[in-house]
Amino acid sequence: MSKPSPLAQTVNDTLTALAAPVFVLVLHLMRVMFLTPYNEFDMLMHFMGGGAILVMWLVLGIRLHRRGLIPNDLPPWLAAVTLIGLVGLVGIFWEFFEFSTDFVAQTQAQGGLADTMADLAFDLVGAMTALLVVPWFGQRMRNS
Repeated sequence: MSKPSPLAQTVNDTLTALAAPVFVLVLHLMRVMFLTPYNEFDMLMHFMGGGAILVMWLVLGIRLHRRGLIPNDLPPWLAAVTLIGLVGLVGIFWEFFEFSTDFVAQTQAQGGLADTMADLAFDLVGAMTALLVVPWFGQRMRNS
């Protein structure tokens, strides 16, 4: 079997990394279409979204590490802080997106400052939970 081309590897890596966030985004869109725009599922969506975004960055990081683009001697704490920071950054961009839709399209995506802060907190809690669960799950998969 021949080795896939660099383009094929990149496409495969990208699709693999995007699987979890796309799944959560589809759930979010279904919630918005079939339920009220703001309800008790909002915090669950942010929790799941934070975890999914962390998984995305983790998958991309592993793929880049295998290609030699991330050093072997990167301390685990630095990787963890970087991953959580990247999730926070994506969460901030999402909140700007919600604000923009409220401003431009007159939607009610944001429920005010308390809602925004809770959304960002749940993004980070979801990311930290995923950071603890994913390695455990990966180890179990390797052992079975």
